[in-house]
Amino acid sequence: MLGGFGVVRDGIPVAHGAWERPMAARVVRFLLVHRGHVQEDLLLEAFWRDSDPAAARRSLAVSLSRCRSVLRPGAIVAGDRAYRLVVEDGDTVDVDAFEEAAARALELPEVPARTDALERAVSLWTGEPLPEDRYADWARQWRDALTDRHREVLVALADARAAAGEHGAALRVARRMLDADPLDEGAHRRVMAGYAALGRRSRALEQYLRCRRVLVDAVGIEPARETTALHARILAGDEAVLAA
Repeated sequence: MLGGFGVVRDGIPVAHGAWERPMAARVVRFLLVHRGHVQEDLLLEAFWRDSDPAAARRSLAVSLSRCRSVLRPGAIVAGDRAYRLVVEDGDTVDVDAFEEAAARALELPEVPARTDALERAVSLWTGEPLPEDRYADWARQWRDALTDRHREVLVALADARAAAGEHGAALRVARRMLDADPLDEGAHRRVMAGYAALGRRSRALEQYLRCRRVLVDAVGIEPARETTALHARILAGDEAVLAA
């Protein structure tokens, strides 16, 4: 689900053509996002909102049949006008692996062990969650929550690296944050601080200008006070910010 939807069965990626129709894969993605028993009406509303109800139910039945053919016969269970995707022991979902690793890492109090755990969680993030459904209403809240969790892990890792004096590593993590969201002002500050700590004062000041430009151009706002204060400290040559 991260970086694009795909299924691997017996170690072999399932070809896109195996689904025969895109709607079957969409139904699986919906059931993966909405775990547990999903009422039939939610599926019909998401994918067949403007269709005749009888025709919509027939289309849903065809899609579910195709899903079971691609996955396995018991992959989707039905009952009382509701459906559930069965994730068995031995099945893995990349999103689940990331969320579990992120939760463990963020709960750890010890700095060395926590940093290693954060690195592992970051390594499990392989891209934007379900980019195929970027604009789908049914996926928006799930995507936002997952993206926020990813940022939380990156923030914790960048700050841990900086606190340990590993400013190059902290800078690389902050740049990953900016790749994910160019409007992330906190990421811009961490990039500025990273450059400054590495003795690259001019790059730190350039980063502030990039931050200001993207904020003004994209959303019409000036950088926050915290960002301008950091800029002023770097400009003034504050030894607490700049590398010795």
